[in-house]
Amino acid sequence: MSATLGLLVAARLRSVENFAGIINVILFPLLFLSGALYPTAGMPPALRAVARLNPVTYAVDMLRHAFGQAGEFTLATDVVVVLGVMLVGFAAGTLLFDPEQRFTARVARRPPDSAPASS
Repeated sequence: MSATLGLLVAARLRSVENFAGIINVILFPLLFLSGALYPTAGMPPALRAVARLNPVTYAVDMLRHAFGQAGEFTLATDVVVVLGVMLVGFAAGTLLFDPEQRFTARVARRPPDSAPASS
């Protein structure tokens, strides 16, 4: 799921240097609201509603099921949400990524070669 998120973010970026900053701004809130660090049951109702919209919450819950712990959602719900987000994210990233546009944009920005001086 992180890979599809990375693909979505990187699809429209023009430089690699911007990727780390932007992905961290996106990933840290997703992690903090996922229930990985503290349970979502103790969150205020507004944050808990946001956590239910967060796909990372379902991935964390799926790991809890894998370790034999009680989960907040059913395993089937976790699998459907995680796979659905991955498929939609991958499809969107595929549609957004256009390597030819990135190449032609660089070529277009390059100044034209100056004509040789005549003697």
